[in-house]
This record gives sequence, structure tokens and C-alpha cells, in this order.
Amino acid sequence: MDERLFYVRGDATNEETLLNANLPKANWVIIFADQITENNFATRDPLLVDGKTLLIATAITSVEARFDKKIHVTV
Repeated sequence: MDERLFYVRGDATNEETLLNANLPKANWVIIFADQITENNFATRDPLLVDGKTLLIATAITSVEARFDKKIHVTV
């Protein structure tokens, strides 16, 4: 895999997962909508999918503040 690409399987709303993905060194992040819920059920409810995406973006913002780093987020 390209040395500039970091991918870690896990809960992207969890700060530890984001740190394992080397987020503090990132300049940008792409968030893909995930239709799998916490209980491993697929959902077609756009509000749940959008809500999870928002939680991921919020977790990224938390890491930005902690490390005083600007990260461009694309959804």
C-alpha cells in the first residue's frame, strides 16, 4: 500500500482508532458513508448513515484540537 495512505479497520468514531490510522500526520481525510450500524445491521435510513458520518467528523475535529493540526475533511 502507498506509504502516504493509512487505513485501519475499526470504529472511526473512536479517537484511539483515528490515532492508530496516524491521523495527527494527515493533511486530509475522506469519510465514506457507512451503512453498517453498531450491531452490524445494514440500514437504509439516511439519518442514521448521516449521523454516523457526523460522529466521525466530530471525532476528527477532536483530534485536530488536541494536536493543534488542521485536517481537511471530505465527505
